[in-house]
Amino acid sequence: MNKEQVYEVLALISDNYHSFDITQRKIDNWANLLSDQNPASVMQKAERHILNEKFPPTIAEIRTPVFKKSHDQIEHEKMLKENGLL
Repeated sequence: MNKEQVYEVLALISDNYHSFDITQRKIDNWANLLSDQNPASVMQKAERHILNEKFPPTIAEIRTPVFKKSHDQIEHEKMLKENGLL
């Protein structure tokens, strides 16, 4: 996500939780921590959170976990491809 997309999410949260302030620092932090996220997915999670929760979401509550392959997994897949098994 870029800063403009993060701002849209923060604005939605701020519009629905009046104690939630938007600052440049918050935009920068959230953009950094959500840079690997799909904007539509984050917005959808934020909307769902607003419908169901009394308090504003944390970054962890609107992120989708990103699982990275280990070195061993990458090497195993490479070996399978080289042997025509994948």
